[in-house]
Amino acid sequence: MLTEHIVTCNVQTRALRHSREPPLLSPTALVCDDPPIIEHASYHVVDPHGLAESKNMAGARSFYSCDKEYKLVDENANVLKCERTTWVGKRPECLHRLQATCPEPSSIENGYGSTFSSNR
Repeated sequence: MLTEHIVTCNVQTRALRHSREPPLLSPTALVCDDPPIIEHASYHVVDPHGLAESKNMAGARSFYSCDKEYKLVDENANVLKCERTTWVGKRPECLHRLQATCPEPSSIENGYGSTFSSNR
C-alpha cells in the first residue's frame, strides 16, 4: 500500500515540514528466509527483539551444532546473522569425526620427520 508523503522546505527558515510522520522501512524488508540447511547439522534461531513470530528479522542469529559423531570444521564458524534479507557469516561445515583431517606438517630445515595416524 502506497501512502503520500510530502516534505515542504521553507527557504527563509530552512525548516522542513512533513505532511505526516516520515515513513518507516517495512518490517518485511528486513526479514531473512529460513537459515541455510547445513549437512549433518541442526540450528536454532535467537531473535534479539524477543518477537517469537518474527524470528528471522534483521539482527537474528542462527546457531548451528553438528549431529552426533560429527564436528565443526571451524569451531568459530557456528553462527550466521540475518542482515536485512541475507544470512551472513562463515558458513558452518560438519565432518564425521573419523574424516576430520589435519594439515600436512611443515618441513623441517636440516632434518626429517614422520607422521602417523590414530583413530582416537
